[in-house]
Amino acid sequence: MTIKENIIFEYRPEQQATQEDVENTCYEANIHDFIIGLPDSYDTHIGRKGMQLLATSILDSGSEIAVQKALNTAAAGRTTLAITHRLSTIQHVDVIFVIKDNKAHEQGTQQELLSRKGIYYTMIKEQNNN
Repeated sequence: MTIKENIIFEYRPEQQATQEDVENTCYEANIHDFIIGLPDSYDTHIGRKGMQLLATSILDSGSEIAVQKALNTAAAGRTTLAITHRLSTIQHVDVIFVIKDNKAHEQGTQQELLSRKGIYYTMIKEQNNN
């Protein structure tokens, strides 16, 4: 699907989302300028690799904060799924699932997982040492 199609997919069918609606959504998420800089703008096809649009691992800390703020705004009132290696981006989420060897080994809030001193705790310690 294209970027535009992915965004329209979030609207209810009766809403008949317009290009202006799509662009307003992207302005709110702070990604409009990035999208219009792509060769096909909103008509750029994305798939698995397209999710790099939201890859925070390549951002400097200032940009990461801006993107995280935009994602938090866009996620308000919605169920969202974040997959990350940078654990600082998920410290305030409702539930964290720790996946290892294709299985969920731990789940809970950041505080719950830290208090258990399991896999998540070890991951946090390792990231803080790097």
